[in-house]
Amino acid sequence: MSFIDQLGLTSQEIKQDIDKGDGVLIDVREQEEVEEGHLAKTYWLALSELSQAPEKFLEVIKKNFNSKNLYLYCRSGGRSGQACEFFKSQGLNAFNIGGFEELSQEFDSKTGELDNRKIS
Repeated sequence: MSFIDQLGLTSQEIKQDIDKGDGVLIDVREQEEVEEGHLAKTYWLALSELSQAPEKFLEVIKKNFNSKNLYLYCRSGGRSGQACEFFKSQGLNAFNIGGFEELSQEFDSKTGELDNRKIS
């Protein structure tokens, strides 16, 4: 069962939420991983950076995405689970949707840099 299935959602519902502006995709992998491939419309915030300055990134996330659903992913779901728990503990609507390999089969994906979509 996929991470999305466990949430009781479908990938189509997540895509619609993002297209309506009610949700955002956030990749928490490292830069090298992101450049190898990422989901379209993704924002990027490496878990290692979040761990080093959680207050800073929490402020940025709340300022830009406070009322949105945060759909977090990484390579396999572990790091996105950690980020998800942190954001949930701060009162945000965060969902761990799993790993890039599985998600890239259901969502459009790209390679290369993220065109100014790095959360900093």
